[in-house]
Amino acid sequence: MSDKPARPDLTLLLLDAERLQGNWSQAQAHLQTLRMQLEGTEVSRLDGVELALAEARLQRDQGQTVEALAAYRRAIERLGTARDKAASREDLRARWASRFQALFKEPMAMALGSQSTRDLAILEAQYRWQAARALLGDGPNAMALPWPTEVPRATALESDQVLFSMVVMPDRTALLVYLPDRVLPQVFTLPVGAAQWRERVRRWRTLLAAPDAQATAHAAQMQGHALYRALFGTLPAAVLSKPRWVIVPDADLHDLPWAALVVDVAAQPTYLVERASVAIAASVDAFNLLSQRPSTGRRAVGAGDAVAQPRPSDDTVQRQSSELALAAARDEVLALREVFGPDTEIALGAQASEAWLRERARTAQWLHIAVHGVLDRENPLRSALLLSPGSGEADDDGQVTTSPCMACWIVRTRCAPPCCCRRAVAR
Repeated sequence: MSDKPARPDLTLLLLDAERLQGNWSQAQAHLQTLRMQLEGTEVSRLDGVELALAEARLQRDQGQTVEALAAYRRAIERLGTARDKAASREDLRARWASRFQALFKEPMAMALGSQSTRDLAILEAQYRWQAARALLGDGPNAMALPWPTEVPRATALESDQVLFSMVVMPDRTALLVYLPDRVLPQVFTLPVGAAQWRERVRRWRTLLAAPDAQATAHAAQMQGHALYRALFGTLPAAVLSKPRWVIVPDADLHDLPWAALVVDVAAQPTYLVERASVAIAASVDAFNLLSQRPSTGRRAVGAGDAVAQPRPSDDTVQRQSSELALAAARDEVLALREVFGPDTEIALGAQASEAWLRERARTAQWLHIAVHGVLDRENPLRSALLLSPGSGEADDDGQVTTSPCMACWIVRTRCAPPCCCRRAVAR
């Protein structure tokens, strides 16, 4: 045995090993050693986060619920400034990915088990806020939403709307249902975890994209109906009858084509889009913020059939798909003038650049974007719309991801339906 002191990361591994074996005294000794190793040293805030997380897990496993939740809260608070202490953005992302889900979802599972709706709702709001800040950095819109300290209220919901927020955990899913006339959300526990959702969504998308659609139609309908029942089958009829739905997805549910869910598999299947309009939001607070923005200036702006440049990181199928022309998208965008009038501003082909759209988004009431899209499965918020490259500069390369859009774009639209090609996603 070497007399050389163990590094903090090795002590953390030893602590976790003893904790998982139920050796509480040994685990507590390693925790004390870890505190001493980090005390008085120049460590990043992320090390402090991991120390608090280790302490929280040890207390949780010993049944010390109150103490564990307090430790989780300390870890979450320390994470708020961790970006400033990280060696680099990529270093932060690597360590963030290994701890982020546990940091929020472990206490959320405890709150769900103890039926503490208030704690669950606050943690869920903080989870969404931190995810957005990790992605956006410190752009001009990054601080538009304050750090949540109370239960979020879906104040922008109208009487015919309902908001569903889902948090996917390893062995279950929390479904929070927000209604305009309720202070607290209704909470439902779905007995489906992360791995199950991943497989079920993948299987359904494969059926939907099958070359012989007629042969697989029945199986696709049954899978779509099974997913609908798994997500919404236990909800009251008064909630499901709302004609306007807002959905805040999580994990692999970002990849779910919600409108195609099958509500009823009678002689003629009924799809969700036939029962309700479906909008996707990043969080309850983000939905409120976007709904309150005034709409002035141009009534509608449309961009379609852009001359897209595939990203180097895209796989072969997505690269090939993004190079295909979208003739129907041209007709789709031109049809906007039939709906909104001759003043509708439209860009097609090479004219549909990122800079063109960003400038007009400032004053448009409605945006309609019909272009190719690519999906980042690890982080759906880094997925992209592929517009024309324009000048080719960093802010006009045609690859519009959520991060710069939310951080730097000034968007005052009431609605921005991005009609992306899904051809490559399901393969």
